[in-house]
Order: sequence, then structure tokens, then C-alpha cells
Amino acid sequence: MYVVNQISNAYLVGICKFISIFTNQIYNLFIFEKYFSKLITPLFNFLA
Repeated sequence: MYVVNQISNAYLVGICKFISIFTNQIYNLFIFEKYFSKLITPLFNFLA
């Protein structure tokens, strides 16, 4: 029982880490997209 508990705890920690990394990546992508569009849009307007 103890071993099963340890395994499930490790599994939950792994899932939590994965979720935090995943959401962090999405958040960074969102910020990058926001600033990137602010930089790119004037450039396209200038070229167009």
C-alpha cells in the first residue's frame, strides 16, 4: 500500500509539473504573439 501511495504521489507531482510547464509555454506564446503582432502590423502597413 505504501509503495502504491508513493507511486501515485510521484505521478501526481509529475502531472502538476507537466501542467505548469504546459500552461507557462502557452502564456509565453500568448505574450510573444501580442508583442509580435504590435511589431509586425506597422511593418506590414509600411510595406503595403
